[in-house]
Parts: sequence; C-alpha cells; structure tokens
Amino acid sequence: MVAMVLIAIDKVSTGHGLDTYRTQWLVEDNWIGFLVFVVVTTVVVVVAAAIGWFQRRKEQREVQQLQAKYSEGHHE
Repeated sequence: MVAMVLIAIDKVSTGHGLDTYRTQWLVEDNWIGFLVFVVVTTVVVVVAAAIGWFQRRKEQREVQQLQAKYSEGHHE
C-alpha cells in the first residue's frame, strides 16, 4: 500500500495523475482517484477513532458519577 501511494504521488507530481491503471481485479482507476480514496479513508478512520475515544471518556465519567452518587458513604 505504501509503495502504491508513493507511485501515485510520483505520477501526480510528474503530471500523469489522470493515467489509468488496472487493479488486480481489473478495475480501472486513475492515480488522483486512488490518492483521494486513501485520504478519505484515512480521515474516516481518524474521525471514527476520535468518536470512539470521546464515547469511552463519556462513559467513564458517567460511571464515576454513579459510583460517587451511590458509594458506601453516601448511600443509606
């Protein structure tokens, strides 16, 4: 994957970004389209990871609040 990204960057920088290539499954694409795919996929993964992290933090805060509210010392 890294090699393909490096090839795509080289092709785009030399002005051959719209040249088509065939994947292993004989699907045609161009190098700019491949780079767009890689960038969008990376952004989606980072956003999903951030959402998951914030969700875990929220759940941890809620558990701490419930433990503080219903701890041995406060509960009668």
